[in-house]
Amino acid sequence: MTDIALLLLLLIGHLLGDFYLQPGAWVQERNRNHTQSVWLPVHALLHATLTGLLVWLFVNNSNDAAIAFLLMFLSHYLVDLVKSYQHNTLKWLVADQLIHLIWLVAIWLLITDNRFTDARQWVNVPVLAVLAGYLLAFKPASVLIATLLGKWHLDFEALSDSTTESDDDTAREHHTLASAGEYIGYIERGLIVTFMLTNHIPAVGFVLAAKSVFRFGDLKDRHDRKFTEYVMIGTFASMAIAFVIGLMVSALLRQPIG
Repeated sequence: MTDIALLLLLLIGHLLGDFYLQPGAWVQERNRNHTQSVWLPVHALLHATLTGLLVWLFVNNSNDAAIAFLLMFLSHYLVDLVKSYQHNTLKWLVADQLIHLIWLVAIWLLITDNRFTDARQWVNVPVLAVLAGYLLAFKPASVLIATLLGKWHLDFEALSDSTTESDDDTAREHHTLASAGEYIGYIERGLIVTFMLTNHIPAVGFVLAAKSVFRFGDLKDRHDRKFTEYVMIGTFASMAIAFVIGLMVSALLRQPIG
C-alpha cells in the first residue's frame, strides 16, 4: 500500500493548496485579471512546491521531485487560468477539480513507475486516509455546496429584496453570526464522517434530528416554501457528501495493508 500512501499524500497536498491555503481574495483577483493576475502564479507555485516537497520526502529523489514540481505548476496554472474565464457554476467546479485530479494521478503514476524503492516508514496509510476524508468533508464540501446552491441563492436574495421585512426579521438577520452556517456544516459533516468510521451509522440520524430542531424556528417563521426547499437541499447535500466520504474512507481502511 505504499503506492496508495503517496497518492493520498498528493491528494492531501492538493486539498490544502486548493482550498485551505488559497484565500478568496486570490480567486477573485484571478477571475478579474486572468493572464495579468498576480496571485494565479503564486497559487500555482504554492501547489507545485507542496507536490514537489511531498514527492521528495516520500521518494527521496530530487529528479522525481523536480518533475512533479514542474508538471504541477504548469497544469495548475493553465487549468485555473481557463477556469478564470468561466462562470462559477457546479459544472465548472467539478470539471476543474476532475482535471486537477487527473494530473495528480498522472504525476503519481509517473513517480511510482520511475522509482519507488525508498518509501518512508513513517507513512501510515489509515491515518492518511482518515486525514484526507476529514479535509474533504470540511472546506471542499462547503465550496461544492455553495456552488450547488449558487443559482438558488441569487433567486432567494432577489426574492428577499423584493419583499418588505419586519423590524424583527431585519434585526434577526443582522444578529446572525458571521460564517456560522459554514462552521455548522463543518461540525455536521465531521460528526457524520466520525460516526461512519466508528461504525455508528444510526447516530447519523441524531445529527439530522438536531439540525432539524434548530432549523424549525426559521422555517416556521419565514412561511416561505422556497426558503424551506433551499435549506433542505443544502442539508441533504451536506449529509450526502459526508456519507459518501465516510463510505469511501471506510472501504479504503478495510483494504489489506502491505
